[in-house]
Amino acid sequence: MASINNVMVIKNMLRCFKVVLGLKVNFYKSRFGVVGVKRNLVESYSHLLNCKLIQISFNYLGLPIGANPRKEAMWQPIVLKSRKKLPTWSSKTLSMAGRACLINFVLTSLPSREKVKRHTKKIFMELQGGRTKDKLTQPKEYRGLRIKNITMFNEALLAK
Repeated sequence: MASINNVMVIKNMLRCFKVVLGLKVNFYKSRFGVVGVKRNLVESYSHLLNCKLIQISFNYLGLPIGANPRKEAMWQPIVLKSRKKLPTWSSKTLSMAGRACLINFVLTSLPSREKVKRHTKKIFMELQGGRTKDKLTQPKEYRGLRIKNITMFNEALLAK
């Protein structure tokens, strides 16, 4: 929970940054915002820092900040972006190994809800030309592509 002490610690750290490196932080040009804190507290903190107040409804790395991550609608832009890129990913110029890398590093890296997983599984199948899921997730020794099983991967993340 944000408190006045936390805000003062941030301000003091930025002052130390100025003293040590000789670089000044222009608080007037800076913006301040906190998710999940009452509006009047955030306003008082921004006045204390001499910063402008940021609107919490903004996107960062394609995801809406302040939105509920449990809702499917929050993840929809990511699924749509993946779907739009699918034609270039599944082109003839991309090798099977390249497609497997794309799936492992792009599609399976998203922590996602059950409904979103269904969409990403459909993208997997389209990208791999309809191969069965078992073939995709098997190790290379068994002629599989060793793609992460996103259901098991999500369960492992939740157990952490």
